[in-house]
Amino acid sequence: MVKRFFCLFIGFWLLTAQAVVPERLTLNAPVIDQAGLLTSSENTQLSAMIRHWHQQGLMQAAVVIVDSTDGMAPFDYAMSLAERWKLGSKQQDNGLLFLIAVGDRTYFILPGYGLEGALPDVSIKRIERNQLVPSFKGGRYFQGIDQTLKAIATQLEADPEIRSQMIAEDKKDSQGDLLEELLPFFIPIFIVTMVLRAVLGRFLGSLLGSGVVFGITVWSVGAGIVAGLFFALFFFVFVQFFSGMNRRGGGIPIIVSGRNDRGGFGGGGFGGGGGYSGGGGGFSGGGAGGSW
Repeated sequence: MVKRFFCLFIGFWLLTAQAVVPERLTLNAPVIDQAGLLTSSENTQLSAMIRHWHQQGLMQAAVVIVDSTDGMAPFDYAMSLAERWKLGSKQQDNGLLFLIAVGDRTYFILPGYGLEGALPDVSIKRIERNQLVPSFKGGRYFQGIDQTLKAIATQLEADPEIRSQMIAEDKKDSQGDLLEELLPFFIPIFIVTMVLRAVLGRFLGSLLGSGVVFGITVWSVGAGIVAGLFFALFFFVFVQFFSGMNRRGGGIPIIVSGRNDRGGFGGGGFGGGGGYSGGGGGFSGGGAGGSW
């Protein structure tokens, strides 16, 4: 009996030990690798690069690698760290938090308020899609982190006119990508919304369904708040219109098209160069994330 209890206790401890709550993490280096994902050399290389950008005044970034967020949304986990650490200067709000939960296979990049104009959500999404995801899928984690950070720095350092063109192109490309990512969620949410309308009433049911669309657009798909509001409003109007057609005996067709975990423990490395702490920067909740 005692042996069985001991085994259960050890098993529970091993499961819970992999998840690190945000409050337990301390900002003392540019790279906080609680999952032991990087080698000491890789950690040092990334840390030196991040410190260089910080000294230049470009941005103060922090890469946080954990095994799991323990069910906490990546955005909430990242925001909790960013608000506590206050990355970036108080004058520029140029902090950036790059969260990776390797066991969950999720990530989130959270820019400070002062970076959001030069680095909007659509640009972060493009960088993640082109640099981060392909490398992570192939198990090349250092390469993915390195290329992602360099792509961010390149956009921040770009001539304002060139950067504006890059952002305009990102916005154009993101429209089709966002619709494709949202389509698989449409039918389930629509069915649930119709049930809610029958139970709670037409207006409240539609409102709750639209709230789900907003949440998925912003947090799951990783689009911005404006895009979330747009699709939530579209969904609300669509449900109202569809219900009106049904009451008149009509209908409209709906066309829907479709499309090695690494766990373990490890110690956080450090890149040398002294301490590392935030400078009072603020965050407003922008950014983008996803999974690989």
